[in-house]
Amino acid sequence: MNTKTTGTGVQSKQVLEDNLVKQLVSPGYEYATITDEADLLLNLKKQLELYNEVKLGDREFAQVLNKIDKGNVFERAKILRDKVQ
Repeated sequence: MNTKTTGTGVQSKQVLEDNLVKQLVSPGYEYATITDEADLLLNLKKQLELYNEVKLGDREFAQVLNKIDKGNVFERAKILRDKVQ
């Protein structure tokens, strides 16, 4: 594991992020390359389908996005944890 530090003895943000990615990939998580909003939405759809063991059509996914397009990040996370109806 890379433990490079800055001159102040503090681990740099990039090293911290790189180490986190390595830790997540090692037990089987996939690295997702996200370069724009379309990639982000595609990855969200994929993760929702995997987690819920369903296949979402474009219309269904649009309904999910509409449902979670409310509140702050914490409220959105709660909505995603709860079953969207």
